Amino acid sequence: MLRASTLLVLFALACGATHGPAGVGELPDVAGPWSEQRLPRVVVPLDDAPARGAEHPLVTMVVFTDLECRYCQGMAPVIAQLLASHPDELRVHYRHLPLPFHEHAMELAMAVEEARAQLGDRGFWAMHDRIFERPTELTERALVEHARILGLDVGRFAEAIRFQSHASRVEDDLTVA
Repeated sequence: MLRASTLLVLFALACGATHGPAGVGELPDVAGPWSEQRLPRVVVPLDDAPARGAEHPLVTMVVFTDLECRYCQGMAPVIAQLLASHPDELRVHYRHLPLPFHEHAMELAMAVEEARAQLGDRGFWAMHDRIFERPTELTERALVEHARILGLDVGRFAEAIRFQSHASRVEDDLTVA
């Protein structure tokens, strides 16, 4: 059940883990040790983070992710299913978390940000989805081909990747993370 004013923050920091969680389940709707803990509330600023889903959601999910991470790629269909199952209740905001040991992570972040610069959030999500659907096509050449297919100005796109034109945006997300 989704409740109003809930903020769910999902940090995709599982990269490099040898295995995922042992099982998925729900906390029982009874008192337990977790109900007695007073944890500090963390508010993640949404700033101008790209988003999709309900305009006035009951639940906002902020996803910090690395576009080269196979665990993050595995999480994307789950989030898509949640959005499809709760179209009037869920909104997902994207924040960058390119990990230093992923060779193409920063280039991929530049690619989605340049797609957003040219086509708005629609461009961001189109490039995001193409990257996650084609995890072996991560070179600059492959990204330029994605840009061409999406109708972007490929010269401007390639330049944005090469010169990391959107690095400050990614750095802002890293600071928040």
